[in-house]
Amino acid sequence: MSSGASSAAIRASDIERRQQPRPRTLTADNLRQLMGAAQSLMEAIEPRNVASLRDRAIIGIMGYAQASIDVVIAMRVRDYYSLGSRRWVRLQENGIERREIVDRRLESYIDAYLEAAGIADVGLSPLFSINAPQASAHTPQDIDMSYEQFAQIFL
Repeated sequence: MSSGASSAAIRASDIERRQQPRPRTLTADNLRQLMGAAQSLMEAIEPRNVASLRDRAIIGIMGYAQASIDVVIAMRVRDYYSLGSRRWVRLQENGIERREIVDRRLESYIDAYLEAAGIADVGLSPLFSINAPQASAHTPQDIDMSYEQFAQIFL
């Protein structure tokens, strides 16, 4: 089966799953699955350029901090900070501020992105910009793989 055909089959099954009621809270198993899927996807993205480093960091924060994409995209550089020997993220959602400790595996991905983008010292700058230097789209294989991995959990 070709990649396009398998994606179409997955998308058809996703439509059926979307019609089923979804749980309103995440169980410990759901969280483990979410973090595992995020880790797998982050490892699958090769750090070719600033855009791929950015994407790994975004996926990591979504998976490890259970944050929605709009909350992650709204983050500023100052929302990723050190407190003692650990890194933290500050997330703003519906006017409520939440702070999450960053997993050690994710720290290296975010730090690599900040270094490559050259924005580590620009606190008010958006943390994740679509205008990052050397930004380029992923290959269709990257996108299909990403969709398939996340579809199993999210859709």
